[in-house]
Amino acid sequence: MQLQRLLPVFLSEADEHLQALEEGVLQLERLGPTPGLVADLFRSVHTLKGSAGALGFRRIAELAHAMEEVLEALRAGRAADGLADLLLECVDTLRALRQEVSDGGERTDVDALVERLRAWEEGGAKDGLHPVDVRVRLREDCPMRAARALALLRLLREHAHVDQVAPPEEAIAQGQLELEFTARVRAREPEALQELLAGPEVESVRVMPAWEARDERWLDLGPQARGKLPDDPELTRRASLRTVRVDVERLDRLMNLVGELVVDRIRFQQIAERLRSLDRANGLAQELAEAAGHLGRVAGDLQAQVLKARMLPIEHLFSRFPRYVRDLAQRAGKRVEVVLEGQDTELDRSVIEQIGGPLMHLVRNAVDHGIEPPEERQRLGKPAAGRLRLAAVQEEEGILVVVEDDGRGIDTDRVREKAVALGLLSAEAAARLSEEEAVELIFHPGLSTASQVTDVSGRGVGMDAVRAGVQALGGSVEVETQRGHGTRFVLRLPLTLAIVRALLVSCGGERYAIPLAGVQEIVEVPAERVHRVGSYRTTLLRGNVLPLVSVHEALGLPAPEGSGRFLCVVTGARRRVGLWVDRVLGEGEIVVKPLGSYLGQVEGVSGATILGDGRVALILEPSALVRLALREEELAHVG
Repeated sequence: MQLQRLLPVFLSEADEHLQALEEGVLQLERLGPTPGLVADLFRSVHTLKGSAGALGFRRIAELAHAMEEVLEALRAGRAADGLADLLLECVDTLRALRQEVSDGGERTDVDALVERLRAWEEGGAKDGLHPVDVRVRLREDCPMRAARALALLRLLREHAHVDQVAPPEEAIAQGQLELEFTARVRAREPEALQELLAGPEVESVRVMPAWEARDERWLDLGPQARGKLPDDPELTRRASLRTVRVDVERLDRLMNLVGELVVDRIRFQQIAERLRSLDRANGLAQELAEAAGHLGRVAGDLQAQVLKARMLPIEHLFSRFPRYVRDLAQRAGKRVEVVLEGQDTELDRSVIEQIGGPLMHLVRNAVDHGIEPPEERQRLGKPAAGRLRLAAVQEEEGILVVVEDDGRGIDTDRVREKAVALGLLSAEAAARLSEEEAVELIFHPGLSTASQVTDVSGRGVGMDAVRAGVQALGGSVEVETQRGHGTRFVLRLPLTLAIVRALLVSCGGERYAIPLAGVQEIVEVPAERVHRVGSYRTTLLRGNVLPLVSVHEALGLPAPEGSGRFLCVVTGARRRVGLWVDRVLGEGEIVVKPLGSYLGQVEGVSGATILGDGRVALILEPSALVRLALREEELAHVG
């Protein structure tokens, strides 16, 4: 029962320690074994080992213990040559064991890895120091045992480096010693230590290699393992009471309840306005308006706090990529430096979960297609190591995520050739495309400029998945590229998917919502200012030609009545266009609801919401509407 209660905490903490270990090993490979870095690695391994040992996860504890021995060698001045790959393999094995523990028990064997760690440790003792455990047992009639033990430790330090003592020296000094103490040391001549410590008050001295010492004390040592006193228990208790681990499903349910509260708040406000219009109910209307206002403030505060509880730094996502890029680059024979910026930018947990896939595609393409091999880069006058930058910046009600490389850039001529070969465009239409329009073709399913298919990329499904994934979140993707200098992808994402501000419009007698993040302005245009160019309509807006997209035609709604139309100017599919609607009803917060499995994915619609009067309104996706309306124009280019 206790294991079931402690297991979720262990799994969560293990994830944190394993992520810290992976990041630390990558730094170790890049910067070498600096004292602070090795200390951080040791701390993570040691804590993981102690937690696993306390819960009886012996394989995790044993592998972590072997990793500790290697880190001890680094701390003693050993070079880290060839160690990064071995430690990363250990981290991967610990992750597999962590998953097995979550599923019911350890299965992966660690003996081979432990032996390789020991072999590395043994094979590089350039300083001639050998790690051993020295176990000293005093005679039962030994007077002043603590003083004698401390004297033996001082003698030991004169001939060896003492790393650990159990029990800790502070505890020995306070008289907390029975008959035996153990020291982990590094010595040039370990066999001489037995004779050195022998004496009339010593019953036995046992010296053995550290990896043969299966003593439980080394598997379960806590913060006092290095002779440190434990923290104040009262301070530790108070600190633990300030944080609570909450299951994400509970936060999701709480967010749903807050969404219902927001809907009710809007309904109360509308009812109060209707009552206020009745002269005989003015007093009641005022009371209801005040109550609705208070409810609105409380609901707003509650909404803000729940959203904040769901927020996570994007570091949780970015931290995956240095290791991923390292492995990809090694397989491709390339060198890539990863630069992370804005890792403290916060996003809703659900957005972070769903944006991982699109980012993985972009990073994979950058390493596989964008960044050149070292020899080619040096021939072009570039540094041998390519640079891949991931950055996050908050802006207004959303964030920008940037994936940028300094590689080849996108070959738009090659893109045009592929588009013609696939039958997407005629050769004449392809030649007429601007550079920006040609770059847009990379998002078409099946189009890839790769000369050969690899196990990493080249099948033409990545960029299509990127756009679909980002737009499913209500975001957009922009591309900037320069031949020979690199490519920059900018992902515009909402902070949260649960509650957003939206513009309410009317089309064909139905109400729709358009997320405000994508709306630039609203203008009213008379029918006589609308002109038809080919099969599409345009209008002049402050001297610039603005393409128009009729929401009625895109969604198959009845033709509108009247001469006036409202334009919601939005940016979609790299074009600034006007969405043509009947009326603009206002703006406000909406609670985003999925369409459900019965309707599935409806092109041009990203979800639904419940309005204050109880009616359901579909949430339009501007970028998808633009593509839907312009598809006929693209098909016309084929012939």
